[in-house]
Amino acid sequence: MVFPLALTLLVLAAQNPAMTPPPLAEWPGAEIARGVAFQGDGSVSLEAGTLGVPVITFWRPILFNEDSKRPVAGRMDCRVVAIEGVFDEAAFDPNALHDAVAEPREAQGFRDMERLLDSSDTVRQLDVVGRRSNPRSHYVLSYILVRDGERMVDIRRNCTFIYGDAASKPDVLPYIYRYTKISYAFEPNDGSRVVGTPIKDARTSEEFEAALNARWRISISSGPGLPGSPGAGQFVADYRKVLQGIVDECELGETLLVQATDGVSVLAILNEPSADKVACIKQNEGPGLIFQDRGAVT
Repeated sequence: MVFPLALTLLVLAAQNPAMTPPPLAEWPGAEIARGVAFQGDGSVSLEAGTLGVPVITFWRPILFNEDSKRPVAGRMDCRVVAIEGVFDEAAFDPNALHDAVAEPREAQGFRDMERLLDSSDTVRQLDVVGRRSNPRSHYVLSYILVRDGERMVDIRRNCTFIYGDAASKPDVLPYIYRYTKISYAFEPNDGSRVVGTPIKDARTSEEFEAALNARWRISISSGPGLPGSPGAGQFVADYRKVLQGIVDECELGETLLVQATDGVSVLAILNEPSADKVACIKQNEGPGLIFQDRGAVT
């Protein structure tokens, strides 16, 4: 899938250095659906929405006309939700989803100006760019549909851009790609590709005990860690996707993941790996990722 980044990258080249985002690994974020995470360079909050569906709220200050001598201060506010369901070809159409709400939205003062669609067999994204007079603002409403075999994740990202009278016809879409990111801990697929056993999160006390007492484990730096601790601030991006790749490649079978709060997560391998599988795991070792054979645990 090709995202509409050509124009975006041209605009980013002219951005004010003071507004340049830090490395992605330093952005706050949260999981909004199984295997789907939102990150943003700004203030990120997670709250419970309707029926307990997690809702991400994000905001940050921005500069409009930033390549001019008189940039204009403004802000962007976003709300992001994701709903999981069974894949349905009829529902895998972001244009149809927006058509269903376009008329009532227009009655509320939303004026769509442009639709940008990127489509593949597994991911379809529609960015609707528009404006509103009261309050004076622009918006980008995104429908992102991701297929994961028989599962479909329906992601909605709704961002509003507030600015003063000095900003005329701001180009708001580049700010979406500059300051927010949605990533997946799985490879979008149509179900035809054979994959390994999905990693299971340890949730019960029995599962935690089994994971922590497992002989064969993979330790991975999954977060920034405690301030002042060795290696703090250095971790593996998309660590769950990295671990799932190892499970698939090395055919490890059943595993349990303990996501630690000190920045180091542990993946317990519950089935005894053969010498070939151990060698496969060790080929993936590197900074922040270590295979451990602790011997028999009593």
